[in-house]
Amino acid sequence: MEQDRIVAALSGAPAWAKVGLTMPSEKMRERAALEIANCIVDVLERPLVVADRNQLTLSL
Repeated sequence: MEQDRIVAALSGAPAWAKVGLTMPSEKMRERAALEIANCIVDVLERPLVVADRNQLTLSL
């Protein structure tokens, strides 16, 4: 389950950060890695909500 959450975090990371990992500038690579790490931490710190399949959803 954690693996799925990490994949979701990586998929949701900003495009500049993903591309930034491949840049020749070490400073840019570090900034990109920090941004991606922050995205992963943000997703993993959120509580995991497991929806009950038997629970009906009501519109607000």
